[in-house]
Amino acid sequence: TCYFSVALGPLVYLLPGFSTTTGVTEVASGSVMSGSARIFGAFVGFLQLGFGLVVGSRIAVWDPIHESDWCSNELPDQYKILLLLPCVFSLGVIFKIPPTRHFLAA
Repeated sequence: TCYFSVALGPLVYLLPGFSTTTGVTEVASGSVMSGSARIFGAFVGFLQLGFGLVVGSRIAVWDPIHESDWCSNELPDQYKILLLLPCVFSLGVIFKIPPTRHFLAA
């Protein structure tokens, strides 16, 4: 359904990837207790996000009046392909990639 594509986009920003990576690095460097605590904290964060997504989707689907209006206007595939190039360039600007390192540079 359309709800999950809309709901999962912002959740990627909230994923505790940095704390997971830091925890694995700490475990690998020998700090087992602090690394395990960070990994467990990231796991709890994953569980909280999953629980919130499930509860939110149940509340959103609970409205039977507007249920058929959700995905009636999906974007056609040719527009998705056309929007890929601006997305790539905007990510290049966000990550401060120099123009000489861009994939279209000669």
